[in-house]
Amino acid sequence: YLRHNDIGDRGILHLSEALHKFNTTLTHLDISQNKLITDQSVDNLIELIKHNQTLKLIDITSSTISLEGKDKLKQTIKSNKDLQLIL
Repeated sequence: YLRHNDIGDRGILHLSEALHKFNTTLTHLDISQNKLITDQSVDNLIELIKHNQTLKLIDITSSTISLEGKDKLKQTIKSNKDLQLIL
């Protein structure tokens, strides 16, 4: 769990890159309650979702992603029926 850890947009960039390249076992990613995650992270999260092979759940509740950013994430998740996104 990485919730409530002051993770921001730069952290999401590095996390999404690492998970894209190296994740073979992680199924749940809880990055909730990180108020420093903003719309700048949306594109990185979209890439993470698109290239996901193992994640079954991503929890991003209590971030500061806008409604527009959340809508983009919701649209992307439609292409990955095995992944649940909690906004």
